Amino acid sequence: MRTALLAAISLFAVAIADSGTPLDLGPEFQVNTYTTGQQMTPAVAIHEDGAFVVAWGSQFLNPESSASGVFLQRFDASGLTVGAELMVNTFTPFYQYAPDVAAGGDGSFVVVWQNACYGMSSSTCAPDGSPASISGRGFDASGLALGDEQIVNSFTTGFEVIPRVAATSSGDFVVTWTSSNYGAPEPGRDIVGVFARQFDADGAPVADEFGVNVDTSGSQWVSDVAMDAAGNFVVVWQTYTYSEQTVVARRYDANGVALGGELPIGGASAPASSPSVAATADGRFVVAWEQGMESGGRDIRAHRFAADGTAEGDELQVNTHTTGSQGRPVVATDDDGNFVVAWTAYGYFNPPPDGDAGGVFAQAFAHDGAPLGSEFQVNTYTTGYQNDPDIAVNAAGEFVVAWTSASGYRYPSIPPQDGSGDGIFARRMALRACATPAECDDDNPCTVDACEGDVCLNRRQTGCCTAVFECPDDDNACTDDQCIDNTCSHVAIPDCAPCSTHEDDCVAPDACTQAYCDCVPPQCPQGTCLFEPIDGCCLTAAECDDGHSCTEDACDASNDCVSTPIAECVECADDAACTTGCQIGPETCDEGRCVSPEGCPLIEIDDTEPLGAAGALLIRVVVPSNAPGQGKPKAVATATTGAAGSGETPAKRCSAGKRIGRLRTTLDADGDSNLVLELNRRGQRCLAADVDGQMAFDVEVRVKRKTLPLATVVQSRTWRQ
Repeated sequence: MRTALLAAISLFAVAIADSGTPLDLGPEFQVNTYTTGQQMTPAVAIHEDGAFVVAWGSQFLNPESSASGVFLQRFDASGLTVGAELMVNTFTPFYQYAPDVAAGGDGSFVVVWQNACYGMSSSTCAPDGSPASISGRGFDASGLALGDEQIVNSFTTGFEVIPRVAATSSGDFVVTWTSSNYGAPEPGRDIVGVFARQFDADGAPVADEFGVNVDTSGSQWVSDVAMDAAGNFVVVWQTYTYSEQTVVARRYDANGVALGGELPIGGASAPASSPSVAATADGRFVVAWEQGMESGGRDIRAHRFAADGTAEGDELQVNTHTTGSQGRPVVATDDDGNFVVAWTAYGYFNPPPDGDAGGVFAQAFAHDGAPLGSEFQVNTYTTGYQNDPDIAVNAAGEFVVAWTSASGYRYPSIPPQDGSGDGIFARRMALRACATPAECDDDNPCTVDACEGDVCLNRRQTGCCTAVFECPDDDNACTDDQCIDNTCSHVAIPDCAPCSTHEDDCVAPDACTQAYCDCVPPQCPQGTCLFEPIDGCCLTAAECDDGHSCTEDACDASNDCVSTPIAECVECADDAACTTGCQIGPETCDEGRCVSPEGCPLIEIDDTEPLGAAGALLIRVVVPSNAPGQGKPKAVATATTGAAGSGETPAKRCSAGKRIGRLRTTLDADGDSNLVLELNRRGQRCLAADVDGQMAFDVEVRVKRKTLPLATVVQSRTWRQ
């Protein structure tokens, strides 16, 4: 039995014996009457007749307490309240919280809790004069207190925290807790360890407290305890060192004599914590705990043990839904060994199955460890954060679960379920009794329905599913896990390449693709090869088209695109853009380039070379051999003054249109000729008269045959001296 640390309690009584989905005995209901502030840390105990009691902490605002106090509410077997909620603690200064409760066979019960100074100026605020202590108080079947509260721990100079309690039907009980005495270490006493103390049915201590853990390296804490009918008990706790985190158990007889040493439970393969334990009347027991996963989340595990501590069967994976984290498990068992585990599904990083911030879920198991039906959600109200359940089961298999519905006070944006802050809620359920197998039909195609020992068994078929989350992950990133026709299938994802942690697992198909694995260890044991194109990389010239028709586009040996301009190429959108002076016929626009008619001369005027004092301009004329007309083609170049230069020149002598030079030449046999245009005297004087040594002019080149003009080109140039 263990206490949850936040408190909206839902109670649900379930006749747990081998059955599938529990039978609902009514909706969840509110436990706490006082609603202002935070009601939290619930604990629950159930009697053989189905009556039950819930205890919790009320923090900050209850007028009967100081900073916080411990309260309880009794219920009959039908879930109706019996009397008003009661304040348990009589010492009220500072903090009293984190209760646990155990039931005796005559309807009595005992409550234990923690006193602490947290946030207070005093370091001796607990009733025993220490910073933190454990108190307890007994009650009879009518809810009357059996005296005042009493201090449980006999060591009073350290921090005594996180109490747990278990009782026999005769009312004898044992309390365990964590003791931390960093500030005042005592020789021979573990600095952070688990301690226990036994009491008789009257609440008198049987002996002094004693240390439970043998290994004192690291820290031993967060204990739980369960008792059988004879008073034998088993204690579980978690250990923490720099290298590991494990769950350990130790068994004791009714006299408090250890039955062997420490018993390893969980944590051999992954960090284990938050253990919970439950025992049958004949001493068999089951332990549940949370265990870390490679993905970074947490799972719930459980293992059954014989009365002598021998492990029975394999370790069990409790939760079916594995996305995100499942934590703070609690376990309870009936006398036949059938048991239920409840836990919190957290929504820190991934939505839990209820789609909100968190929810309480449970799974029932038969005495042989076979799951009874599927995991199910306990809370029906899903707004906000339902978490940290506690659970209790009686011999008949009825059980009650309690949890915190966190909203309002701690989460102002969430409407409070109890109308104020955090609240305690309850729900009751029962697994079905039966006479024939027909009564056990659960309408689940994945269970084999049977009636054994007057209870329904709905045993799940291996590999069968009703939803995809029931299908185990095959750890293959390249399969899509699906539930098809009630069968778990792992469908291959097309064009998917699996990989692990090595980049070499992913081979790029070409030089322009980068390949890498999306798996990051250790959270990701297997991932998928991803491929991304490398910017600016090419494989063919077709990939290098720069959109310009006057460039030659190519992909070089380095897989880089190269675009080379085409000489004397003019881009165009239509024929109107092609205006060069071919007199044979008009130029046309073809695939974005101006194209001269067949036989039209090419005239290139190059003024990139430096000009001498006389001024020189290189002109290249190419006349195709198939140019029309008769005789040798001839080229004539003439220069005339254009606009005035930037300097001052004689207006008349160098005004626009005055001829300043010319050159005539005959083309060679190939149709090529390099012509040099020289300035005449006028041109030289005009250039010399310009103070900047430069002059604007127009050059006209005419190509003709005797019978036919071929081309005329007029271009503007600036002459520099």
